[in-house]
Amino acid sequence: MSRIPTPEVLVVPESAQRKLVHVHEQLRFLTRATDAANSSSAFDNLFRDQSLSWWFTRLARDLDEILEEIDRENGLAVRQAQ
Repeated sequence: MSRIPTPEVLVVPESAQRKLVHVHEQLRFLTRATDAANSSSAFDNLFRDQSLSWWFTRLARDLDEILEEIDRENGLAVRQAQ
């Protein structure tokens, strides 16, 4: 009889939880801003390639910080940002 593996439980610090909510809000905003139903001229005025690049860089940095906090809280090896 094979054993069913017990799921690993990770503690997510409160500050990381707040950052995840913030990332979620940013992604919802980007989704609405890039929705095809929106006026393309409004999109062009708000977002240029550089702006989108900044958003993705910011999101990646925020997620790196969140993962590092979770790793530290759980005694795991801290991930190296790439």
